[in-house]
Amino acid sequence: MDSPATNRDLAVTNANFMDNTNTTTLANSFRSRNTAMTNDDLRKARESRAADALRMKDEQLRILTEQNANLLKSLDKLEEEANTIQLEKLSIEQENRGIRDTNFELQSKSRSAETLAKQLQRDVTDREKQLRIMTDQNSELLRLLESEESLAAQLQGEVSELRAELDELRQKHAALLSTAKIHEELATKAAKEGQLRAEEIRLLRVETEQLKQQNTEL
Repeated sequence: MDSPATNRDLAVTNANFMDNTNTTTLANSFRSRNTAMTNDDLRKARESRAADALRMKDEQLRILTEQNANLLKSLDKLEEEANTIQLEKLSIEQENRGIRDTNFELQSKSRSAETLAKQLQRDVTDREKQLRIMTDQNSELLRLLESEESLAAQLQGEVSELRAELDELRQKHAALLSTAKIHEELATKAAKEGQLRAEEIRLLRVETEQLKQQNTEL
């Protein structure tokens, strides 16, 4: 689209070109008819030329007016378009500033996210290392636990055997206690019977001695 200044120059150039062309045409016509014209004809010709010139001027004025009106419309349209472009430019600049601010914020967040991701990666690596250590420790503990369970089962078997032996010994001890009690009772009874027999023997001896003495006195 041409600028307003270019359109104005074009309109002025067209008007000058049309004036020069009309003037040259009138001069040539006048020179060719000069010899045959009378004064009246000259007056009529001048009037006719003046009328033609006025019509041409009016036509040129109309054309120039239309051109000026079109130029003014074009200028108004150009001003509106320029204002629209300026507003769009301002809007685009504001949007660009917003995009730059958003990009800066996104870059900051991206850097923070990268830093956090690296930290998390280090944490994950440490956790994996700790997990491997704990897994090894758990495996060792599980092995020790299995050994302890095996040993506990073995000890439990031994304890069961010892309990069985203890029960058997208790039964034997109870039987021995019962037998000893019986023997004790028998011994006590025998001791009592021995004491009675000893007393009886003593009494018999005393009686025998008495009889012997009586026999001796007789």
